[in-house]
Amino acid sequence: MVRVKICGLTRQSDAEFALECGADAVGFVFEPSSPRYIGGNEEALAVPHRLAPYAQCVAVYGNYQSGWSGYTGCNVIQYADGDPWPNPLPYVLACRIGQMDEIDPFVGAVNSKVGEHEGVKGILLDAFDAHQFGGTGKTIDWSFAAEVVNRVSVPVILAGGLTPENVADAVRQVRPYAVDVSSGVESEPGLKDLSKVREFIMAAKGATR
Repeated sequence: MVRVKICGLTRQSDAEFALECGADAVGFVFEPSSPRYIGGNEEALAVPHRLAPYAQCVAVYGNYQSGWSGYTGCNVIQYADGDPWPNPLPYVLACRIGQMDEIDPFVGAVNSKVGEHEGVKGILLDAFDAHQFGGTGKTIDWSFAAEVVNRVSVPVILAGGLTPENVADAVRQVRPYAVDVSSGVESEPGLKDLSKVREFIMAAKGATR
């Protein structure tokens, strides 16, 4: 069954609800350029520490240079660009797909990065945006993503414009290890629409039963 990550959380109640509905991971954004950035929000920063001890919490960065904040209460790192992550935590490497990308060079670059970055447990596929790391609501080419799934050496997490309405089709077409959603289940940046969270998780997991 496909795994689900609900990302861009800022409230404890939203994170707990997502986990209760069957989310496998919850994500907290530490990238200052994001509208979901929690670095200056003491209440939001406390959320990962307050969740159940076995909750999978992911700290999301644009890159290492954007400011590793030390211990965050998270047990996995996700970041997009830059040097290999100098931290003992396992991490997911976010790879952004642009409109002009071609499959062979893209797969080659991904496999090269995975080989260079010790500790990479998977990659996340998202839409490229020059001004924002993730949470853009832009959908990627699912046929391109499916080809990546078949040709890279690590598990693939699918992101980019996913919603309760399209996630089942995405899962069936791409066959990813997991799906990741942020803006697709929000009422506004950082605040989740709980009915959409529930519907998204049910649709994603129902697609592979």
